[in-house]
Amino acid sequence: DVDYPLQGEYIPSTVINIQGVASDSSGIKHVKLKLGSDPTLFTTLTEDDFENWNYEYTASGDGTVTFQVIITDIHNKVTTLDRYFTVDTAAPSATFTLPAPNSIVDGSLLIRGEADDTYLVKEVWFALKGPEDPVPLYPDNYEKLSGTFSWSKRIRTSDYDDGAYTVYIVAVD
Repeated sequence: DVDYPLQGEYIPSTVINIQGVASDSSGIKHVKLKLGSDPTLFTTLTEDDFENWNYEYTASGDGTVTFQVIITDIHNKVTTLDRYFTVDTAAPSATFTLPAPNSIVDGSLLIRGEADDTYLVKEVWFALKGPEDPVPLYPDNYEKLSGTFSWSKRIRTSDYDDGAYTVYIVAVD
């Protein structure tokens, strides 16, 4: 079986320690790991005990990586596990569409924007810093917003003292 990475998992690193377990009551002859679609790109793992095998793989960059684990027992019976994961080292981005920078506002204020990522945006968080407030700590001083690609937050400015405020947005992939 493959313990890590999980099927379809997004990995924020180009170095991945692929791990798993191989067992058979009659014994394991070998475990091979085939990476991608090229039949020549495989490695035979040389563990003394295949119960817990691992292989450190370095991806050439972001993208989906397919791999097969081929387990052969001492009677040459073969089990093949097909898996994939996605390397995603690029951080998502967030942009504001409302309000315009340095706006003077009064009443109900709609703060709106968009988040983007090469693969997916999991969540977006919001914080508001007042003139005398410290920089908010993520995630403790942030509020999770609904929406990922398109997000918004409405606030009543009458709930706040006059002054310059800074909006913080954190997009998470």
